[in-house]
Amino acid sequence: MEGFGVRTRWEDLPVPVHDWVAQVLGGPVVQAVSQPGGFSPGSADRVRTAAGRRAFVKAVGPHPNPDSPALHRREAGVLRSLAAEGLDLAPALIADLDDDGWVAVLTEEVDGRHPHAPWTGAELAGTLAALTELAHHRAPASWPDLPGEVRAAFGCWALLRDDPPADLDPWLVPRLGELHDLSSRTLDRLAGDAVVHLDVRADNLLVEADGRARLVDWPWASRGAGWFDAS
Repeated sequence: MEGFGVRTRWEDLPVPVHDWVAQVLGGPVVQAVSQPGGFSPGSADRVRTAAGRRAFVKAVGPHPNPDSPALHRREAGVLRSLAAEGLDLAPALIADLDDDGWVAVLTEEVDGRHPHAPWTGAELAGTLAALTELAHHRAPASWPDLPGEVRAAFGCWALLRDDPPADLDPWLVPRLGELHDLSSRTLDRLAGDAVVHLDVRADNLLVEADGRARLVDWPWASRGAGWFDAS
């Protein structure tokens, strides 16, 4: 399922962000097409300059979500790491900006589209091929470990066990302890050294004309079990 949030428009970004993009791309942006997928309140635009150069830019300020700039900073670092490893399943980072509370990430524009709904067999095959390739790449040791990143989510069964809502499915009530134990044991199996995207869904995938799938939106990248993204 695709997610949709309320995007900041390119026109509403502060002048310093516009000027920075123009400086990096060698000319002012004359066209910006907003990309609606995702939940971030920041901008996400395919842009084109008067000279025809194309790129993708996402930018966010400290309001209304003060956590979003940190995610953009983290994504810029991830993209630099992936490029150093020669992994081109992610967009190539062109430049990033961190100025006066605004953080922007400028990357190549991936010439692709999101998978159809429902997915086609070819799209599924291309995505699984990309995830298989990803799983064979070792993540930097400095990246957060996958079990730690998902520990809170895997603890939800314990929250239900300790404070079950009145309308909880009767089938679940006597099994909450067992489900929590299974979830806890699964965490240990998520450890590993592979690159894990951790947020694979349709709006974070772009299918190119030749059927190859590429992954975008990398702020949650982690180090863990290579099979996780495809599971």
